[in-house]
Amino acid sequence: MPRVRLYCTKSEIREANRQKSAKSYEKHRAEISKRRKVVRDLKKATVHQKSRLKRHGENVERDGDVSNRVKEKKPELPVWIQKLRFIERKVEALHEEYKTRNHKEFLDAIYHKHVTSRKSRPVEGASYGGLLLETHDTFERIARSCGRLHDMVWNAYGAHSEAFSRVKEFTDDLRVYYISNLSEMVCHDMLGLNDLIEAWGRRRLPYQK
Repeated sequence: MPRVRLYCTKSEIREANRQKSAKSYEKHRAEISKRRKVVRDLKKATVHQKSRLKRHGENVERDGDVSNRVKEKKPELPVWIQKLRFIERKVEALHEEYKTRNHKEFLDAIYHKHVTSRKSRPVEGASYGGLLLETHDTFERIARSCGRLHDMVWNAYGAHSEAFSRVKEFTDDLRVYYISNLSEMVCHDMLGLNDLIEAWGRRRLPYQK
C-alpha cells in the first residue's frame, strides 16, 4: 500500500489544492460551463431590461406590496400609416361637423347649407362660390396631401405594396366621391343658384344617380 503523502509547508498545501481543483474542474467542466452561461445570460437580461426602461421611460405602477408591473409602450406605427390616419381624420372631422355618415349625406348637407346661405344674402348671391367652393378647395388640399404621401409610399415600398394600394384607394375615393361631385355642383352654381337647385331637385348630380 503506497504511503500517504503529507503536506507540511503552505506552498505544498496550495499546490495540492490547485491540483485537486484542476482535476475537479476537468471532471465537471461541462456542468460548470452550463451554470456560468446561465449566470451570464441572467446578467445580460437584467442589464438590457434596465437599459430599455431608462431609454423608453416606461411608467411603473405598484400593485400593492406584491410586485411592480411595467406598462409596455406600444410599438410605433409606420410613418405612412400615421400620415394616412392624420389625413383620414380631417375627412372624419368634416363628417362630424355636419353630422353625416357617408359622402351622399355630406354632399346633401353642404348643398342645403350653401343654398340657405346664398338665399339669405341676395347681393352676394349674384356670384358663385361660398360654401361649395370652400369645401371643394378643402378637399383639394386634402387630396394634395394624399398625393405627396402617395409619392412617398411609391418610392419607399413600390407600386405593388399594400401601403401603396391603401393610399391609392383612399385618394381615389376622395376624388370620385367628394371632389368630382363638388366640382359638378360648383359648375351648376356658376350658372346661377337656380340652376344648382334645379339640378339637385331633379337628381341630375352624379352622386344622386
